[in-house]
Amino acid sequence: MVRLMLTGLVVGLFNDPTRLKILSVTSKEPKSARDIANMFHIPLGRCYRKIKKLEEDGLLAVVDREPTEDGKKQNVYLSQLKMVSITYEIGRLTIKAVINGQAPLEFIEELDQYLYPEENPAYEGYVLN
Repeated sequence: MVRLMLTGLVVGLFNDPTRLKILSVTSKEPKSARDIANMFHIPLGRCYRKIKKLEEDGLLAVVDREPTEDGKKQNVYLSQLKMVSITYEIGRLTIKAVINGQAPLEFIEELDQYLYPEENPAYEGYVLN
């Protein structure tokens, strides 16, 4: 479960620069969808779709409602992602994430089994082309 969550998080963020930008601008102070859309020159509807996905992933949260110029209320959002790191060191891939209010998540994959199958008994007889 942690593996799917973290790999999905990383792939989703790095495949979508807009989502990454939204998390970045909301990491220090809350912003409304309108502020974010204006900041990045994207349609408001698209901005709301990106925000919804980030909320579903637990990476963005509504922290307040503030009045608009016409007296309506709008949500303001704050990033819940405090840290994500991806490291690769001698056949070992590590993904770590810290999401506000949760225990740190970590996924480690030993890649040696794929890189050096002749040294892995599970791959006995396997030949690389």
